[in-house]
Amino acid sequence: MQRAVVGQMSTGAILEGAEKYQRIAQTMGLPRDNH
Repeated sequence: MQRAVVGQMSTGAILEGAEKYQRIAQTMGLPRDNH
């Protein structure tokens, strides 16, 4: 199952679909403390 969702080494071997969550603090700002 893991091999089905992990990309190739040439693209960083990260989970497919996780690209949009990388560097989210730089693009969207730090998250708020909702507690």
